[in-house]
Amino acid sequence: KGVVERPETRCLNTGNYKRTDQSFMVPKEEIVKNGYDLSINKYKEVVYEKVEYPPTSEILTQINILQMEIQEDLKELEEMLGTDVLEGEFMEKKGTADNQQLSDENVSE
Repeated sequence: KGVVERPETRCLNTGNYKRTDQSFMVPKEEIVKNGYDLSINKYKEVVYEKVEYPPTSEILTQINILQMEIQEDLKELEEMLGTDVLEGEFMEKKGTADNQQLSDENVSE
């Protein structure tokens, strides 16, 4: 919708416009009444559509299903890589952090 589609925009007839349209005209009296405030929100009518959401229990069920699928995929990945590999890397990193903490404590003594 625009000037090209609405050649009547040069008319002073404001009856052809809805406040929900992209463009519309506002009578001068209304602008004066609003203290010459030209903020679009003063004049534009916003129509809100009601959004229907599924019940909370259904959303929680979907989340639980997704979490179970993630756990299954992680288990499959661990089996592909070998459980020892993942545990070994974790223990290696944890051991390194523990050793660093011990050496820091010995230095401060």
